Amino acid sequence: MQAKIAIIIISLLLVFMGFLLIFTLNNYERDFRELTDKLKTSDELHLEALNGLTQDYNNLLAEYDALYESYVELGRSKGLGDGWQDFVITAYTSKDPGCNSYSSLGINIEQLASQFNFCAVDPDVIPYGSVVLVNLANDIEPFLAVDCGGAIKGNHIDLYFENDIEGAFDFGKQMAKVKVIK
Repeated sequence: MQAKIAIIIISLLLVFMGFLLIFTLNNYERDFRELTDKLKTSDELHLEALNGLTQDYNNLLAEYDALYESYVELGRSKGLGDGWQDFVITAYTSKDPGCNSYSSLGINIEQLASQFNFCAVDPDVIPYGSVVLVNLANDIEPFLAVDCGGAIKGNHIDLYFENDIEGAFDFGKQMAKVKVIK
């Protein structure tokens, strides 16, 4: 009789433990589903924010391109004979001997070079802060005059090439038409 009672108690304990195991597994599964849903929602929010930032960046880039084109068109509409002068054009980088990443005006040109074109000028000929239009091979590029150098005298401009020593060297020394917009 005691053996039957022990078997019944053990059987009841096994059934109880089975229900407990099923209940615990259901809770784990429910918690797992909730966490998965939260992660999906979080990922969707991050993706939505990233898409918004990408769209904002593309809009700003399009505005910049349109503004840039208007500057180029402005130079073309003025004609090369109207205020354009012959200049010697060379190139430099912040890696050149005697140069660093800060202009004569204290601007970190290395940090801003991806957004603007910079050049070194003779401040007696072209004032700092002037926009300088340079016509290279019938392509008019705007540059901001923010620097000078010991070799930059008279009608000579040194264009900043961002960390491209080889490109600056290959550019060499050229003659080009230049117009200063003050």
